[in-house]
This record gives sequence, C-alpha cells and structure tokens, in this order.
Amino acid sequence: MIFNLLIFVTGILCCSCEFLPSFEEYVKTIQSDPLFINNVLPPGLNLTTTSSDTPLSSYEKLTVPELIEYYGYKSEIHHVVTEDGYILEIHRISGNRKLNSSRQDKPVVFLQHGLLTSSIDWVLAGPKKGLGFLLSDAGYDVWMGNSRGNIYSRYHESMSPDRREFWEFDWHEMGLYDLPASIDYVLKQTNRKKLMYVGFSQGTTSYFVMTSSRPEYNDKVEAMFALAPVAHCKGMFSPVMRFFAKMRKPLLYLMMGLRGEFKPTNYFFKWFGSLLCQSGSILQPVCVNSFLLIVGIDWTEFDTLLVRHILYQVPAGASIQQFMHYAHLISKGGFQSMKGIEYNLKKVTSKVFLYHSKNDWLSSVSDVKRLSNVLPNLQKKFLVSYEYFNHIDFLWSKHVKELVYDKIIKDMSQLISA
Repeated sequence: MIFNLLIFVTGILCCSCEFLPSFEEYVKTIQSDPLFINNVLPPGLNLTTTSSDTPLSSYEKLTVPELIEYYGYKSEIHHVVTEDGYILEIHRISGNRKLNSSRQDKPVVFLQHGLLTSSIDWVLAGPKKGLGFLLSDAGYDVWMGNSRGNIYSRYHESMSPDRREFWEFDWHEMGLYDLPASIDYVLKQTNRKKLMYVGFSQGTTSYFVMTSSRPEYNDKVEAMFALAPVAHCKGMFSPVMRFFAKMRKPLLYLMMGLRGEFKPTNYFFKWFGSLLCQSGSILQPVCVNSFLLIVGIDWTEFDTLLVRHILYQVPAGASIQQFMHYAHLISKGGFQSMKGIEYNLKKVTSKVFLYHSKNDWLSSVSDVKRLSNVLPNLQKKFLVSYEYFNHIDFLWSKHVKELVYDKIIKDMSQLISA
C-alpha cells in the first residue's frame, strides 16, 4: 500500500501545471474586468449527461463555475485582492435555474476547502451530495473560497508563481489575509453584516488562525461549522503526515519541488490517472489506496465512482510550507505559528459546531476533544455514527448527505429561526 502511494505521489510531483493564462495576461484581465458572471459554460456540452462515467473530454474538464452551470445552477466568478497582494477567485452559487430562485434576502454561507483542493470540494459530488448544491437548494446564497496557490488563485499583483517568493506562505497567511479579504468582500457584495462559515480540514485551521489573530472577525460570522476540524495535531495518525514531520526542511523541498510549490497535475497525468481509476479498472484499488492511506481506511463508504473525477481535480496546488506547518504541529503538539507563538483559541468567540469521526487519520478524536475543551462558544460536537467514516468521507462518502450534511443544514436552520 505504501508503494502504491509512492507511485501516486511521485507521478504528481513530476508533473507541471499547463493551460493557464500567463501571469501578465491574467492580471491585465482582472484589472479591466474584475467580475465575470455566468458566461462560463463551454459550447456544445451535453447538459443532460450527469453520470460519473461521463467521457473525460467533457465532465472532468469542467471548472467549478462550469460544473455549477452544468447542473442547472446560476454561477458567478468574483475576484478579491488580499492585503499582501494575492488575487483570489471566489465562486458563487446564486440559485437553481429550475427553481427560478433569486438571491434576495437569502442567508449567506461561505465555504472554505481543505489542503490541496479547491472550491471543487463542494460541488464535485453533484446536486444530490455536494454541500454547495444542497445549501443552495435549502435557500442559501452560497459563496466558495479558493486559497492562495491553488489552481484558481495562482496570481499576485507583483509576483509571478514561477518565482519562489510567491510560495512563501502557509495556512497562517490564509487565516491572516485570505479569509478576512474574502469575508469582507462577500459581506459587501451581499450587503450583510454576518455570514455562516463552513470549513473542511485546512479550511477550519485557517479559520481558527483568523479569529484568534484578528478577533474582530468573530463578529462577522453568525456561526462556524467545522468538518474534520484540524488545530492540534498531536494525535494525527496519518503515516504520510507523520513521515513529513520527521523530515528536515531541505529534504522536503528536494522531494516536493525546489520552487516551493506542490505542483498541480498536468493534462496527461489527469487523463492517465482518470483512465486507471475509472470504475471497473483492475488498477482502481491502487488509486483508492493512495487516498485512504493518508486519510483513513474506508472501502465501504468512500464513493469509488468519484475517484477518476477527484484525481482530475486534485491536487489543485499548494505551497510546501502548508505541509511543513502541519508537520510542525505534529512535532510540537500545540496549535502555533511556525515561529512557535501559540494561537489563542480563547479568542475564537464565534459560535462553533464541530463534526468529526472516529476513523479520521488527520483529525483524531483526541485532538478534536482538546480543541472542544478550549473553544469558549462551542455549540455542538457531533461524532459521525458510522464507525469507519474517514477524513475524505466528509466530502465524498456515499451517504455523506444523510450522515453529515442534513445535520449541518438542520443546525443552520435552527440557528436562523432562534
């Protein structure tokens, strides 16, 4: 199994990102037209085909806004510039075309993805299981962030992603700059004072950084809903992350890229991986084992029909320093910056709902308990009933709607009506 993972990771690291506009072209486009709305669906796409076996030439190639439109929802693309100059792309689901829904007076919810992923987290599983779609159908105005360095947010006002200094960041900067800029932008666009926040994995880590380092943002969040929360990492069981924790920085850079970027996959690797990982392939267990060795073994609930689609979208790009910071937490045991300064979780005064599981190798029961004991305004700590539910199941389990998402939407509804 470890050998399988090494093959998978080696393939990813050897590939480079292609088919992106040049840095200069993108910045020029942003400056001339900072908002793109709805003009995202490629011509000739068959809108009636929704099977996970849709040909690679159509479904897997869709961007998040295209995928939203593909399923009959209204999408928007927005851009925001952080205090330190990074240009972030935010995706919006403003309604379901079939329901002819408008976004007036809708409660606003902001979704933030995990490590190595993007806003694809919330829509890849489709309308029946994707949280972004489910929230939209439940009457929410859905906004989905993209952290600096991923495929949608690889741009800066003055630095190119080809330069190492572009990648001198981790999730500390995401909490300090990305989330505040994104939240302020969404609140301004919707004319709201508060929003709901949903984070998965790293999306919870960066939130705790933001609200502990810039506590004024607690007042801008109605409630935070944490899926597979990660703050303390002493109990992190993943052998891959524990391996990183024992590596020295120069060796990690040598293995993962001297520039400092964990590289996104190119088209060939996406195509090749999707071919091997499709349903019925004799090599599909290799792909699935590569995921599960990192996040926790669960062959029953993990939706293997999604593997080829996931592999085409993930990894979406990241800085090596994001891995290094988590490795630092494993080694040190606390929740602190790379400089060793502890984040004061007592300052996280917004309402917090925690959703976790027993078989999560990245968000252990002991670490979540430690987190829950220190949060001053914890509203709920929910343990998923299925014993083998793992980290990635919070996104792509066969029954994630029934096991987790229905409960989140119910908690939100009760909060609004209270």
